[in-house]
Amino acid sequence: MKKFIAFSILILLTGCFNSNIDNNNNPIYKASDFFFNDQNKILVYEGSGNEFADYEVFFEFTSNGSVQRRIINPGTTSVEVLTTESDSIIRKFHEAERFYIYNNLNDVNDDEVIIKDPIEVGTKWDVEGGTREITKVDVEIFTDVKTYDAVEVKIIRNEVTTLEYYAKDVGLIKSIFNPGPDEVTSTLKEIKSSPLLISIDLFYPEEDSVNTKSINFETNANFIDLLEEEYKKEFDGVRSPLSSNTNINNITIVEDVLYVDLSEDFIEESNAGASYEGLMIQSIVNTFGKFYEKDKVILTIDNGPYVSGHFSFDVNEILTPDYD
Repeated sequence: MKKFIAFSILILLTGCFNSNIDNNNNPIYKASDFFFNDQNKILVYEGSGNEFADYEVFFEFTSNGSVQRRIINPGTTSVEVLTTESDSIIRKFHEAERFYIYNNLNDVNDDEVIIKDPIEVGTKWDVEGGTREITKVDVEIFTDVKTYDAVEVKIIRNEVTTLEYYAKDVGLIKSIFNPGPDEVTSTLKEIKSSPLLISIDLFYPEEDSVNTKSINFETNANFIDLLEEEYKKEFDGVRSPLSSNTNINNITIVEDVLYVDLSEDFIEESNAGASYEGLMIQSIVNTFGKFYEKDKVILTIDNGPYVSGHFSFDVNEILTPDYD
């Protein structure tokens, strides 16, 4: 009788961590349940064991089952794009040391599967440098937000282990790097509604005339429009290089080159001599080159060459920032 009771308890405890089947024999979880893309939400994680374990996640852009996440810790900022597939969540894009706003939802430089069906113990798949494996289902994880029933994913990469815990409708709620005495943990502390505050240096056509502004960026907002509105404002008695009717048509990054396309109004309404027009152009190049972290800038007018009475730039001519 004692053996039977012990065996029954073992089955019960095992079921708590291994079962993903409800009473009707249907899966409780599927991979897409762990996809979180609420707009204007910031996920705040509290860390321990490392000064960079604290971090925040903001959702920059969302569209058709994809989300672009900005991950901010005390040392750096990175961006990744997650996409839901029929049976998995995949990271399609990732860029470290990335501080500017740019929509990469359609770009691909990665293909790591973050979590996949079936959501059950033993589901395992290869990733670069190692494997990911579901090792527990319905494990309780305590956070300051609430106590979650989570799925544990063990990542072994280059012989280093990381445990990640995913909760339905939230996604990642906790991670443990190198479990043991020297482990580093990050645990969800808060989910708050807030836009992202973006800092940008706006250069004006006078010596040492730089206006550092903070722009409130909401999920899926047109950052070019926000930047244009702020840049058209006069600063410290100096008029903006952008006239009131000038539009920033587009900003495009191709490899290491930044393309800035302005409307014809930039030339028609500049009302400047050669020297001042040169300062206006340099202000534009400095502002966008610095914010987008590029030292090669191509300036075009309505997708054509820049041609005024004083300057002429081919559609492929490189201009460089000068901050001196």
